[in-house]
Amino acid sequence: RDVADEFVLMPSARHLSQSKGVDATVLVGTGKGGRVTKGDVLAALANGTEMPPLSSSATAPAVETAATPQAAAAPVAAASTPVVATIPEISTEGAYEDVPNNNMRKVIAKRLTESKRDVPHFYTSMEVELDEVMALRKSLASKHDVKVS
Repeated sequence: RDVADEFVLMPSARHLSQSKGVDATVLVGTGKGGRVTKGDVLAALANGTEMPPLSSSATAPAVETAATPQAAAAPVAAASTPVVATIPEISTEGAYEDVPNNNMRKVIAKRLTESKRDVPHFYTSMEVELDEVMALRKSLASKHDVKVS
């Protein structure tokens, strides 16, 4: 596949292939219009299909990325190492400035207040037994490695 054909890769398949460090563009898609689905990527991983690792640059020729076995294995090793996320520091110091609302925001606030005040509001609650549904979700997650929402 050409790099320009990325639209045939479903977002979930793209995320899974990137997280596993594999190139999903070599897979044959079974989805609508030949799209590669998450199931295609999972099936390829389960079957042990040999897939080349993702190259770091889409414009780099394939010959350069697979010139030596060590160079081809490097992106997979780099993808498997955890990346430590740093939390930015938030400064609590400084002056607080109260900015007056413009006319548009005043009208929005007025209409929301009128709506809450004048229109009758209705609240309800229900109890639902979801034991069987939760059991089904658990079995799907364990058997097929799929999160159902």
